[in-house]
Amino acid sequence: MDYCRQIIEDMNFNKKQFRSKLQIRLLAVGGEHSIPNMGESLQPYFENVASLVIAESGHFVPEEQPVALADRFDGVPSNAGHNEYGRNDFGYWM
Repeated sequence: MDYCRQIIEDMNFNKKQFRSKLQIRLLAVGGEHSIPNMGESLQPYFENVASLVIAESGHFVPEEQPVALADRFDGVPSNAGHNEYGRNDFGYWM
């Protein structure tokens, strides 16, 4: 199946299916050079959306920035200031 050619039809189908926001937490991960506002675009469909933007990454975040992505989930404290993965002192992605 050609997913790219099907996307408009899929989007229209999904809009018809959603009658209320889903009651689950969602972490939307996007690359800085691809879809950095991924979470914002999903807010109409989920009650609780958190966004994570991975610096210096495009569409394929796990392949392009695996250490930065793993660091976010491992809970490894960052260095003072912004570390090489774009994280600040408080552990939030910038």
